[in-house]
Amino acid sequence: MSQTSYALTQSAAYEGARGDSRPADILPARNVSGGELPFGRFVKATTDSQGVTVLGASSDVIKGVTVLTAARMPRGSNWVSGAPVSTSATGIQDGAQCDVLSRGTVWMIAEEALAITDTLFTRYDASGATGSQALGRVRNDADTSTAVSLAGKARLMTTAAAAGDLVLVEVNIP
Repeated sequence: MSQTSYALTQSAAYEGARGDSRPADILPARNVSGGELPFGRFVKATTDSQGVTVLGASSDVIKGVTVLTAARMPRGSNWVSGAPVSTSATGIQDGAQCDVLSRGTVWMIAEEALAITDTLFTRYDASGATGSQALGRVRNDADTSTAVSLAGKARLMTTAAAAGDLVLVEVNIP
C-alpha cells in the first residue's frame, strides 16, 4: 500500500543531537553505568580512563553530554553480520563506546520552563523526579539539593522553553 499522508514539519532536533556544525570537542568514552545511557544527558567521569556514567552526587566531575551520532545503529541486528549492535534509538548500551561533547552545542530536554537568562543546573538525584525530570537533564534551580549548578560550564542558547521542550545548550567544560 502506498503512503497517503506526509508530515509537513520535521522535529527541530533530537535529544543529544549536535546543535550546529561549528568545531566542537567530542571525547571518546565508554558507558560503564550498568544500563542504557540516554543521549543528551550530562555524564560524569569514572575511575576507568574512558568510562562515563550517570551523575550521582553534587561533587561528581562532569565530563560532558552524551551525543547522538549517525555512527550508532538502532538496536537490533547488524544487517551484514547479524551481530547485536550497541545502541538503541534512545541511548548507549552498557559497555558500548560513545561520544561525549565537552565543548560545543547540543540539543537537550528542559526539565522545567527556562529563559535565556537562567543559570543552568543538571539533576544528579532522581528521587522525586516526575515527567521530563531525569538525571543529566537541564533545569534552572537546585530543586531542593537534587541538581548541581552548571555556571560557567553550560548556557542556554534558546530564548525560552517550557518543561519537556528541546533546548539548545552551549557546553564548555574545561
